Amino acid sequence: MTTYEAGMASADAATSSLWLPTSAYICCLLDVVREEANPEILSYALCHLPLQLANKHFLCGPMTAKVLVPFTGVLLSAIQSNHLASRFSKARYPEILSLAYHVLTVLVSYKRLFNRPILEAIVEAFQLGLSRYPVTVKPCLLGLTLAAFELQSQITRSLSKILGQLSLIVTNPAVSVHILEFLIILGNIPALYANFTEEDYKRVFTVALRYIQHHNHAVSANSQARSHALSQHLRSIAYYTIYVWFIAVKLPERPKYVPNITRSLLIANERKGVVEVDEPTEVCFDWLARAAYGNADPKPTRSFLGDVLTGSDEDATLSQKTWLQGNAVITIKSLKRPGWVELECRRPSGMTRFHCRLENIRLGSLLDDVEDFSEAGLQTPKVSTTSSFVDLHSTVGDSSSSSGEIVARENGVEGESETPQSGVLVASSQSTTSTTERTREVVIDPSFLALQVSPYPDSRKVPRSIPVPPTEEIKRTLRNLDRIPVIDSHTIGVLYAAPGQTTEEEILSNRHGSPAYTRFLHGLGRLIHLKNQKDVYTGGLDTYSDEDGKYTYAWWNDIIQVLYHVTTLMPNRSYDPQYAHKKKHVGNDYVRIVWNDSGVPYRFDTLRTEFQFANVVIEPHSAGVIDYTVVGIDPPLATTDDPSLTP
Repeated sequence: MTTYEAGMASADAATSSLWLPTSAYICCLLDVVREEANPEILSYALCHLPLQLANKHFLCGPMTAKVLVPFTGVLLSAIQSNHLASRFSKARYPEILSLAYHVLTVLVSYKRLFNRPILEAIVEAFQLGLSRYPVTVKPCLLGLTLAAFELQSQITRSLSKILGQLSLIVTNPAVSVHILEFLIILGNIPALYANFTEEDYKRVFTVALRYIQHHNHAVSANSQARSHALSQHLRSIAYYTIYVWFIAVKLPERPKYVPNITRSLLIANERKGVVEVDEPTEVCFDWLARAAYGNADPKPTRSFLGDVLTGSDEDATLSQKTWLQGNAVITIKSLKRPGWVELECRRPSGMTRFHCRLENIRLGSLLDDVEDFSEAGLQTPKVSTTSSFVDLHSTVGDSSSSSGEIVARENGVEGESETPQSGVLVASSQSTTSTTERTREVVIDPSFLALQVSPYPDSRKVPRSIPVPPTEEIKRTLRNLDRIPVIDSHTIGVLYAAPGQTTEEEILSNRHGSPAYTRFLHGLGRLIHLKNQKDVYTGGLDTYSDEDGKYTYAWWNDIIQVLYHVTTLMPNRSYDPQYAHKKKHVGNDYVRIVWNDSGVPYRFDTLRTEFQFANVVIEPHSAGVIDYTVVGIDPPLATTDDPSLTP
């Protein structure tokens, strides 16, 4: 601590450094919070205290830990009671209360010092702040967000009440984005909603739906101006909140929430008594229909069955037709393999592909398929020779003919009989029809399957399907449509700054990081192999020759994919001293995460690029965790509870 004594001859002589035990400092702050009547002094102390509390090595002594417990109790008492209100005016009290909530947010990281009643009191204080003053809502939401990770058992007990309060203030433009982001975080932590009831889920949907209604009605009331800044972005987050929580519901329970959500969305789209459904609502309706009864991916991938049926043959399709049915584009392809068709349904929420086989054909074609699948490595079902199927053949068919002869006849082959393959179903000769009729080629027009899935003959309730001309332009349009991602995809750059590194080249040259940095990477997502990667969005990284490294990290769910451009996983090249091959990825990312072990503050202009939208800097909470002997700089002044222990 540096003090200043007035009346000295020079400024240097007037200043002196003294050791101040941190425990005594916290005791002084305790008295300030409990008794200080000057709002300037109290607000100054509370304004700078969160940054000091963030330096946990500064307050790591045992005596300080003992003092922090009563300090937290005094702060909670001041927040929950009217003690502060009685000391300050109505104009200053909300400001001081907001600063107190900021201090309480940082104290969440000291949870190991507190018992259960104090932890529950912290969550209750945040819950109380949601309904007190507008300036207290934002710090309370920040505190609840941290508590969702650090105090999960306490949050779980109070979550129903918190959701009820959020539904009342979600229309406030100043806090809408924080409320919706808080709900999205809750939806990604299953432990918090493990015991949710139907009413709890409805409360979550109500919060998001109320904002959508507020946004649409505000826009319709004044179509020439936005209701507030970034309103379109907030509406997208509101729909995303619905998607996240709908997936969180167990699959058998999802259909019961669809009527409530659709009814609220229709109300949100009502203007002057007329419902005009906008595009985001149409997509939401379609997505609800997709997710209510299944967890299928929004886009198909090549399967073993598809490879067997079509392979690499570009002419595997005999014919195809396309229809427009509502918001869907339905394409049906007749494959060369008899009886098989491929159905593709493109909808606003994704694409679905089916491979179907007509069962109303002779068993000769089935034998061909089973034999082909067996050759391709697909195990065929084993059938006992004493089955009723074989017994029926022995009584109705020609008893002198072997099963091999029957197989030859069903395939229209005359001559010597062949022994059937083990495990292949044997066809019977129950029918007395001629061989030529049994071996006729089965051809299916795409209209056949379309007729089966249409409401024919009653077309009054469902719009009639509109055939699309099979032109090359339509085929090219469908191919381009298939290239459009059906889920949100994002890229985030990840950089590591080693001790003493401050320049762009030094940071990009790293091939590994500290153990803490490695643990951080494992928590970002899953480690994926880049070569021949088809299932996960790779964010422009090379997937053919490992030019951008063999591995990277990615995170995804049913509605979003995030690819991390991790510079420490990318190779260095001797002919590229500027590391342009790394910078071309992380330099174009809108968001970058910097793990800063350099020992000095990270400058946002270190990486020279035009895309400086968001930089998330993660660095040690204090200098004590960095090996400054490697850095070659002097560490900050150490502090302890006892001055006699200081070297």
